[in-house]
Amino acid sequence: MRKNKRDELRELNLSIRAYNSLRNMGINTLEDLSMYSKKQLYQFKGIGIVSLRKIEKGLDKKNMRMEAV
Repeated sequence: MRKNKRDELRELNLSIRAYNSLRNMGINTLEDLSMYSKKQLYQFKGIGIVSLRKIEKGLDKKNMRMEAV
């Protein structure tokens, strides 16, 4: 069974608030997410330190990184 790209974002186990914040900013996939830096993501309402750690860990599992500042 092929995974939907949106499912990848769900795999991060973010809070509903953080997940919805990313979706509202047009971030729907891990690839979209990797185009942002920690600093940029931290400025989004609903994204905090715990969410950033989960994002980093999830991207790391896929051998992806966030943009450098």
